[in-house]
Amino acid sequence: MSATFVVKAASAGSAVVIVACLVTVGVLFQDINTLYDDVMDDMVEFKTIANDAWRGMMGIQGAPGVSKNNAENVAVLLGRNKRQASCGCGAQPNNCPAGPPGPPGQ
Repeated sequence: MSATFVVKAASAGSAVVIVACLVTVGVLFQDINTLYDDVMDDMVEFKTIANDAWRGMMGIQGAPGVSKNNAENVAVLLGRNKRQASCGCGAQPNNCPAGPPGPPGQ
């Protein structure tokens, strides 16, 4: 085999590998763009769902323009009603009996 044949074969092999790499880069670029478009479409859908959920929560909380009956209906369905909590934070009476006497001090 001559040296020119080896050089031509190596050049042809390199050209094939370079073309394959360029095709692979193009395919990867297309896949990434498709993924980006899909994610952006899903984000629009997510924002719609999140905004609807937020409006629903605000409706339950009794935001302006929404009837209070919605909050009462949800409380009845879930079985959770607001408690009339009162704080007993004041001083509590100490009705405990005295303990045994300690050792005498100095």
